[in-house]
Amino acid sequence: MNFASLKNYHTYLRRILNQQNASSYANSLFYTNSTLATQGLTASYFANKTLSGTTTKVQVDKQINFTWGANGPSVTGISADNFSVRWTGIIKVPVSGDYTFYDRSDDGSRLWINDTQLINQWNDQAATTKQASIHLTQDVNYNVKLEYYESAGDAEMKMGYKLLGFSDSPAITAAKNADVAIVCVGFDSNSEGEGFDRPFEMQNYQDSLINAISRVNPNTIVILNAGGNVATASWIERAAALIHAWYPGQEGGTAIGEILFGVTNPSGKLPASFEKKWEDNPVFKSYYDPDNNKRVTYSEGLLVGYRYYDTKGVEPMFPFGFGLSYTSFSYSNLQITPDATDEPNTVHVSFDISNTGGMAGAEVAQLYIGQQVSKVIRPLKELKGFSKVFLNSGETKTVTMKLDSASFSYYKTNKKAFGYDAGNFDIQVGASSRDIRLKGTVAIALKDNVNPETLALTPANNSADAKKINTFSMTFTEPIYFNFDKTIRIKDYISGQLVETINNSTITGKGTNTLTFDNRTQLKAGSRYYIETDQSTFLDYNDNPSIILFNKEVWNFTVSLTGIELTNQNSELNIYPNPAQDLLNLENFPDAETASIVEILDLTGCKVTSFKRPANQNKMECNISVLSSGIYFIRCSTQSGYSIRKFIKE
Repeated sequence: MNFASLKNYHTYLRRILNQQNASSYANSLFYTNSTLATQGLTASYFANKTLSGTTTKVQVDKQINFTWGANGPSVTGISADNFSVRWTGIIKVPVSGDYTFYDRSDDGSRLWINDTQLINQWNDQAATTKQASIHLTQDVNYNVKLEYYESAGDAEMKMGYKLLGFSDSPAITAAKNADVAIVCVGFDSNSEGEGFDRPFEMQNYQDSLINAISRVNPNTIVILNAGGNVATASWIERAAALIHAWYPGQEGGTAIGEILFGVTNPSGKLPASFEKKWEDNPVFKSYYDPDNNKRVTYSEGLLVGYRYYDTKGVEPMFPFGFGLSYTSFSYSNLQITPDATDEPNTVHVSFDISNTGGMAGAEVAQLYIGQQVSKVIRPLKELKGFSKVFLNSGETKTVTMKLDSASFSYYKTNKKAFGYDAGNFDIQVGASSRDIRLKGTVAIALKDNVNPETLALTPANNSADAKKINTFSMTFTEPIYFNFDKTIRIKDYISGQLVETINNSTITGKGTNTLTFDNRTQLKAGSRYYIETDQSTFLDYNDNPSIILFNKEVWNFTVSLTGIELTNQNSELNIYPNPAQDLLNLENFPDAETASIVEILDLTGCKVTSFKRPANQNKMECNISVLSSGIYFIRCSTQSGYSIRKFIKE
């Protein structure tokens, strides 16, 4: 085979694989009962999704090969959506052997042979193909039951079976007489895509095909089309080479041809770890949603991908960052240089890469770090940098990568921010997460600890210009963090009653010199409030609790009585005489049937004195002889807020 024809051959082989499922749907032989007199399956159609109640229509469907789309079946009484079908009948095969059943549905379907459930995809989904194999014996009647439901949107139901063997296959004959056998296998848009999950195992006995060809030709190259990992353990040792082509598009044949014929040196690296078997995957026990409650547990935590395999000692089939080349590369001369003149804990890592083979190529060098002793659970190593280097045969280049404070940091839950801990870190450079070529260590120290101090508060302490809704700010001498399980509390200055709790989620500026938050509960004009915090509410850069503590003496403020407040004074409350000398009379109290507190406030809004008014008392006399001359406010609480009047003390 020459290069010009290779990409067409690749397309041809993919077309053959695509046709296998379709032929099984169209050519499978079914019977309505054990007499084998009538071909087809008995179909019971229901006008609901639950196969319940009286059947709307019973008929014989010769094959299960329906693509209804948005129109639904041509069955009277069955709509395009919200229906279900049960097919029952007999299968009798002429040859004993392992048979593969194919089931493709949109939405849910499930298949039984006798009492064995072979396929279960009973859930809303886009068109999804699944398969299962079972051994069937010649001339034995097998009961078959297929159930299907359609929820909404497009509707599709296809099911068939076939016996697949390779002993007399033209592919085997061709492979025996070839210098090199190229086997194109994998998935396509019918078996892998959005809206459904494909199986880990390859379909259509493709693994058996690879083994059959590799047994007669040891120079077997497998070209695999798949969007992720595939079960390869059953044949990978017999294959001379594997090209994971992913889904390369219309020029995929050209790209693969250039690699196979040596026009291009493959230089790709895996962006994921490929497990040997599905059970090795860290999400094996939590990926699916068996109770269909639309909730999936994020069970792997920090140990995603290579972090899991390396930390737990699980051997992958192909590790993260793995990829072969037609040349070879060597690593040498590792230099780890802390940079005291740059930002804190900056480290420059440099090393040499040499092309020691006979062909030009590219290598992707990967830099990993891992803290030797950690306060919290961390991966064994973490990728912190990579560099793709193009080298001619015999050429050497120096690669330099920079690590900064963020490189050594992790997310600290107690302050909801990233930070690092002091200690020794392993520096590892390699060709993959499992192929480490160079190793070293670096000691990382904490930033010099300076206790933060309060520079400014807004509103200022003892101020009288706060608003009903404020943006509160706290400015410190050093960056500061907020302990996520602590709160800031706004309280009434007189009673100590809690007005509002401010939690971590509403505070902004964490990790800077200024923290801000807004109150949501409207404060009352003329009232005095204070801010309260606990010990260890604030943390410094190194996670140490700050000595900063707010209370009623450190941060209090009064909500100003603006011109609008005074204009909206309650007209029902009368005060006289005004100006007054020693006695002030009040009458026509709002909500007089309820007892209240009558407060006298100065111009800053601070309370000077107060009087208790009993319930159902609509008049009262207040002794104001102790007041100095000036302007004051009478404030009386009501069900809707306050009634406020201004008076003059002579």
